[in-house]
Amino acid sequence: MLEITFGEQKIEFERLASKSKNTITITVDSDKNVSVKAPIDLAEGELTKIVKRKTPWIIDKFQRIDEIKGFENAREFVSGESFLYKGKLLRLKVVSSVEEEVYTDTTTIFCKTKEKAPMRVAQLLEAWYKQRAKQYLENRVMRFSNKFTKKPSKVGIRSQRLRWGSCTKKGEILLNWRIIMAPPSVIDYVIIHELAHLQEKNHTKEFWELVKNAMPNYEEKKEWLRVNGPGLTYSKTR
Repeated sequence: MLEITFGEQKIEFERLASKSKNTITITVDSDKNVSVKAPIDLAEGELTKIVKRKTPWIIDKFQRIDEIKGFENAREFVSGESFLYKGKLLRLKVVSSVEEEVYTDTTTIFCKTKEKAPMRVAQLLEAWYKQRAKQYLENRVMRFSNKFTKKPSKVGIRSQRLRWGSCTKKGEILLNWRIIMAPPSVIDYVIIHELAHLQEKNHTKEFWELVKNAMPNYEEKKEWLRVNGPGLTYSKTR
């Protein structure tokens, strides 16, 4: 393990060999483990300097992890609990039924289930969220992709802890199903953000211009997500 110091904070990181001769990739997992993929021939001192320059980004990731864990309240998955769906707070109503189904009206999420065991209710709810997310997010991606010259090769729905979306080298856009809990305009911001990455990989001035052209008030949505994003999650059961 290598180590850098930033103020009074010490950060350890694991060096991994990168297949690329020019690319350095830093990742932070949900347990705050930092790994750095770098070319084998890059000197250790030079790598340490590069990682140190990225320390503010790493610390921001650490804070994000702490926020998620702070908001990640365990649920009982019983009638009366509140759940978000497209920015609206809905009350859960668990109903005994031979056939299993999840659906909503304007105020309630109904979960019809053969057994009211919390784990089964949690499974049904998550499956419902993912199904709704897939349908809604794919449609929104198709709508906003017309604003960009590069189109995604595929749209995938994932269970990500630290990202709302990502863009792969193959041109795929991967979206976190939990974003379906956010207001529609915030969902659109996440989609536009990833579509912009198809054209501009990094968060350059040109990247933010692409985002702004598609959504002039994107900064409001970005700030909403920064403040409220950690609350768009929950652990399954106590």
